[in-house]
Amino acid sequence: MKRTTDRWKKAWPAFTLVDLLVVIAIIGILVALLLPAVQAAREAARRLSCSNNLKQIALAMHHYQDVHKVLPTVTGTTGAGGWANNQLNNFERLSPFALILPQVEQANLASRIKNGGVATSASGFDYNPGGPHPLQYDFLPFNASIPCYLCPSDGMEPNIAGGRHRGFLNYAMCCGDEINGNAWGNHETRGVWSHNKRVRLASMKDGTSNTLLLAEVTIRNRDSGETDMKRGYVIESLDSLSASPIICLAHEGPDETLIGEVASDHNRRGECWSGGFPMVCGFTTITPPNSPACIGNGRGEWNHGLWPPMSFHPTGVQVAMGDGSVHFVTDTVDTGDLSITEPTRQSPILKRSPYGVWGALGNKEGGESASLP
Repeated sequence: MKRTTDRWKKAWPAFTLVDLLVVIAIIGILVALLLPAVQAAREAARRLSCSNNLKQIALAMHHYQDVHKVLPTVTGTTGAGGWANNQLNNFERLSPFALILPQVEQANLASRIKNGGVATSASGFDYNPGGPHPLQYDFLPFNASIPCYLCPSDGMEPNIAGGRHRGFLNYAMCCGDEINGNAWGNHETRGVWSHNKRVRLASMKDGTSNTLLLAEVTIRNRDSGETDMKRGYVIESLDSLSASPIICLAHEGPDETLIGEVASDHNRRGECWSGGFPMVCGFTTITPPNSPACIGNGRGEWNHGLWPPMSFHPTGVQVAMGDGSVHFVTDTVDTGDLSITEPTRQSPILKRSPYGVWGALGNKEGGESASLP
């Protein structure tokens, strides 16, 4: 019996240290090969979830029109009493994402806003029906987190420094291929959304399948240690932006950074679904997706600017068309000649956009035949 055991030991020697190191190295190589595939699968799942969010929001816009006979306004509702009266009304700044709450299964939240409510104990103010200015964060309904308004690829936590909780937003409405006047006043942009303008799906004379309705935005960075500056901040005080949009691209630095005077405050990209400022929840179709954002004059979310859509999906962003279909637009989409002065309704360039396929998709009535696959 002993001889048999000895022969078995000789036939099956123990692993040496070298053997173990080789096995560990092989396992490490296999993990390294599989990790990108796992990450790609996870991103594909997140992208699908984001696509479903866009479809749900676009469908909600359609349902809103069925009820009210118009699409929700980019900004509007209760009186414009000025910032001094910001607790008395919403200063005509409530966003379409607030107006469609009943259509995204948030009827209770919509009712709380409609009926007003009590602020936190810090302010002790009872708000009027319709709620206050959307940036009045002690009005608790505005701070609610709404799942279909958040892209899982962004990953921004709802809590921010200072202990305040805000209702973040990863989607935006199309302001078209114009910069000057896309934030305030009675100017109607060439896109679907304009300040306090009543627009219908029928206004998309190029066809709902050829006109952009929604796209993605990223939530501005909250921590000073963040390095992904391009997706978190905006360049301010570019007075000649409307004359030549290409100057904004010159502020793009290496490794997702920005070069220039970055807005230190009033930087609110994706900050709150309640706020109808284009800086917060609007996008322009001039410079390509994931390029820098710039404020045209001075500073502040109330000013006009260049607001390209942004996402954390590799190589582009997802968009929803007027018919509710969702597509992926790459960062290399045709943007035409960005050195041309922007088109306006008062200029000779009244129909076709000078900004290529991208500009044409954002123009609701330019007569262009541009479409996405």
